[in-house]
Amino acid sequence: MEDHTQMTSRWVVRQCPYCDEHGYLPNGYLCHHEPPEVLAERAHRGANLARAQRRPLATQSRDEPYLPPGLAARHETDQPEQETA
Repeated sequence: MEDHTQMTSRWVVRQCPYCDEHGYLPNGYLCHHEPPEVLAERAHRGANLARAQRRPLATQSRDEPYLPPGLAARHETDQPEQETA
């Protein structure tokens, strides 16, 4: 008796027009059994999410160097206090 998931995955591979009978694309990569347009849209959404995460850095002043939060806190505490005359 075969496992239900194995039967389902073999059925999906047989139905997929993009891969061979073993589930691989012509370039040797494992097929996701989705149209290339769906994969491109998912990549586009992921790139937009990554850009949205970077946006706060883009609003930083160009004169001010970027320091990661941990390094910035350490940098502030390492500054010697300036004496006033």
